[in-house]
This record gives sequence, structure tokens and C-alpha cells, in this order.
Amino acid sequence: MDTLSANNNKNKNINSDVFRVVNTGRFDCELEVGFSSSALENQTEDKKTGIFRVEPQTLTIKGRESDDQKEEVAELRVWALPDNVEEFQDDLVVMIKNNPIPVIVPLKCLG
Repeated sequence: MDTLSANNNKNKNINSDVFRVVNTGRFDCELEVGFSSSALENQTEDKKTGIFRVEPQTLTIKGRESDDQKEEVAELRVWALPDNVEEFQDDLVVMIKNNPIPVIVPLKCLG
């Protein structure tokens, strides 16, 4: 688990937002989540590590057993923790098991 104070409910919503991920399929969906800045070649002045955090970093969303069953929903909480008064950018990268194409969500925050 990330060392971010996510377990401290008082600070949980500060500088954060929730992404809801829905599995509408019949098979379980395993996800790994990270940021493009984690790859050294992607670090730039406005895209550096440590500004954005996400929890959980891995999750499994159950698939539906029948068409009548409600879709399973999971939540990802993303924090922006800028260290300077400037604009920061990064990409939230969601890797889906057995899917070669990741989902990429651009993020931006102002410090």
C-alpha cells in the first residue's frame, strides 16, 4: 500500500478525486495502475514523479455472471501533491490483464 495518508479519513479528500471503473463484461478484470512519469524516459520538468499518487495500485473487478446482474464498480482515488507553485502534468496509465493497449488518462494540477 502507498505510504500516502489515505488511511487518515480526515485528509483523504484533500487534493484528490475518485475515478470509478466499471466492469460490464462477464470475465473478471485485473488492473494495474501507475503513472507515465514512473518510466525514467518520460520524466520532464512538468512531468516528474511524486506529484500524483493513486490507491489502490492493483485491483480486480468481478465480471457479471448473467445479463441481469448489476455491473461491479471499483474506485481509484488519485491525489495531486504539487511541491511548487506551477502546473504539473502526468498520465494515469491503467493496464488491463490480457489487453495489450493500456488506458491513458491525462492529469493536470496547479500548485
